[in-house]
Amino acid sequence: MSTADRDGFLSIPGWARDSLAVVGAAAVVASAAYGVTRLTQSASATHSAPEAPEASAAPRDATEEAAGPQPAAESRALPERTPTAHLAPAPHVLPGEPSPLVAARAATGQKKRVRIYVDGCFDMMHYGHSNALRQARALGDELVVGLVSDSEIVKNKGSEPLMPFEERLAALTACKFVDEVIAGVDYELSEGWVNTLLSEHKVDFIAHGDDPCITADGKDAYDYPKRIGKFRMFKRTEGVSTTDLVGRMLLRTREHHIREGDRRYVRSIRSSSLHDSDPQASATVRAADAAAAEAPGGPATPADWKFMPTSRRIAQFAESRTPRADDRVVYIAGSWDLFHAGHAAALREARKHGDFVLVGVYDDETVHKLHGKVSGAPVMNLFERALSVLACRYVDDVVMGAPLQISNDLVRTFNVDKVVVGTVSESRRATKAPAEAAGGADPRALPQHLGKLHQFTSPLALSSSDIIDRVMAKRSMFESKVQRKRVAEDEYRETRGFVEEA
Repeated sequence: MSTADRDGFLSIPGWARDSLAVVGAAAVVASAAYGVTRLTQSASATHSAPEAPEASAAPRDATEEAAGPQPAAESRALPERTPTAHLAPAPHVLPGEPSPLVAARAATGQKKRVRIYVDGCFDMMHYGHSNALRQARALGDELVVGLVSDSEIVKNKGSEPLMPFEERLAALTACKFVDEVIAGVDYELSEGWVNTLLSEHKVDFIAHGDDPCITADGKDAYDYPKRIGKFRMFKRTEGVSTTDLVGRMLLRTREHHIREGDRRYVRSIRSSSLHDSDPQASATVRAADAAAAEAPGGPATPADWKFMPTSRRIAQFAESRTPRADDRVVYIAGSWDLFHAGHAAALREARKHGDFVLVGVYDDETVHKLHGKVSGAPVMNLFERALSVLACRYVDDVVMGAPLQISNDLVRTFNVDKVVVGTVSESRRATKAPAEAAGGADPRALPQHLGKLHQFTSPLALSSSDIIDRVMAKRSMFESKVQRKRVAEDEYRETRGFVEEA
């Protein structure tokens, strides 16, 4: 039965919500009939970004003695965001420019906050990036993120990023775990740049995941901050990588999907397998898999390297705020596949139409039905897409497995004041019109009849299909990159130990 044919919501009792809050889990509003889940976070685990000032519209490492004492392990909960903060992306500066956040505090006499710095390319930003930023932020009070320039990526990686600098910057500043961005930093964390971070940007510690980061000359990229006691480490997010997502696009696999009637996770993507398109390589891989399967504990292959959703992970990304009776709830629904700058811009625009943004995320079967049986869509499954949306600073809550057909029950249950839709959507590239996928009925007929439907001009004409086109246009290059990257990732998986997550 399709989501368009389902009806009815079930509210969770207050006593159950309080019980969930005690253990720091997600408060869940679920419907067995709809298969829909709405998420909020307990107040004990808030990770909201502070409002931008008006002036600007772990675990201990093996080198712990050199790194010095670790900051307190507990998360630092910040005040809930105001509607104004929801509208503003994180401020960004150029390397060496003064921080607007530090300047604003100095002007008002506020005490210093512990500033953590991480950097990266953040190409095709996904929930793994967002979780890394969330963990880094938990190590201090404020997160400063360095975004590597296009030219530096070409110089150090040999090819341009999939997403150009402006798109990467827009996606990064829309992440709710980011407080400030330094735009256009060098790829190398040189001694001079580290000193600039400490002196000019008032950074206290430099953080990175537990996966190794080696420079072109074979050195530890974080050697200097470790030696001067300014390094902090967090756990790499398992089960996702840009390499994995590009591989899914190349193969158009559905192995990562959650199927109707089967909520178990099947493996994400074997070399999922780029090797499978090459008979000779495929035979080699199968032989290696067979040998590994005989080893104690079974095979240690990329097939085991998959995203395993937990209520804790969802709670870490969810918001604590629930809509008040006088809040204007704005509802916007879609696939949200390969969450990108266009999505972030659309959600920011939706925010302007109300006080509380509720985002519907279609289930995998609905997205696949819209895009046809041979597309492999969606590239990311329901949980992966929901986490990506929850990481956006303009979003208050998410409806997981949202129905394509907007019903009166949905509007009443969530007290929806307005349903908004942008002029750019994935449906323009779909093989089926939304009405056809919904069984012949116009999915937005009800909100239009009620006078609640509003269409806005999409600020950025970018879709997930455009990103897939970019990959397919340079298929051979990306196939080579994916295979090279997998070698390094396999080495990391074979040698990694347990690291406590921040």
